[in-house]
Amino acid sequence: FLLLQSGISPVGYTTDSRFEEKYKVYYFESGCTGPNEMFASEYNGVIFEYLTNKFGKKWMREIRKDVIGYKIFVEK
Repeated sequence: FLLLQSGISPVGYTTDSRFEEKYKVYYFESGCTGPNEMFASEYNGVIFEYLTNKFGKKWMREIRKDVIGYKIFVEK
C-alpha cells in the first residue's frame, strides 16, 4: 500500500485504479487522521524502492504526486 493523507473527504482519481492494477500497489487513503507523517514517509520510501527495483523509473510518471514522501524520494 501507498499511504495518502488528505482532508475530511478522501480524494480519488480515475487513474488510481490503472496504477494499482499495473504495479500491484494500492493507495490507502487515511483522511485527516493518518499515521505520523515521518513514519508514513519512511514506509512509502520502502515501497518506492520496491517499485524502482521491479519497474525502473517508469512508475514515477504515473504515481499520484500527493503520496506522502514522494517529493522527498525524488529529491534524493
